[in-house]
Amino acid sequence: MEDLDGQRTIPGMAEDILEDLAWLGIDWDAGPNTDMSYVQSRRIASYEDALASLRAQGRLFPCTLSRKDLRQLATAPHGSPRHPPYPAALRPNRLAPDGYERYQDGQASLRFKVSDNPVTFLDLVHGRVCEWVSESVGDFVVKRRDGVYAYQLAVVVDDLLMGITEVVRGQDLIT
Repeated sequence: MEDLDGQRTIPGMAEDILEDLAWLGIDWDAGPNTDMSYVQSRRIASYEDALASLRAQGRLFPCTLSRKDLRQLATAPHGSPRHPPYPAALRPNRLAPDGYERYQDGQASLRFKVSDNPVTFLDLVHGRVCEWVSESVGDFVVKRRDGVYAYQLAVVVDDLLMGITEVVRGQDLIT
């Protein structure tokens, strides 16, 4: 149950989803009502562990830029039309000694530093797919300044901990 973003979580919706699944005859061996670790808001420790691991690998940095700031950068004169939402050029070269403390105080979001190498995977419909995440997405937020964990972090941590190896998505989400 994805319930991390309180502003988007509709009271009673989780119960409605479970009722609809039961109506369809869909049952499960593990999940909601059998193991509450399937509710994201109860998995916070797992997300913090993942952030600590990524931080130790040097893959995280705090960022004070807002979405508005990034939109203005993308439309600046002489800007590249393929300017990623968060270009590597905006990464700090060196993290200030209080960099993470500033983040903890809610003054910054926490971004994942993507690799400059392509990500390649085998899609069972489209075959081998190669994506240059550094160009198409750029460094992305994994924890917002208000403390909400991003879907991109939570869903990957959840999938890994639950042993999920295959994911079905619409073609529009292949990249």
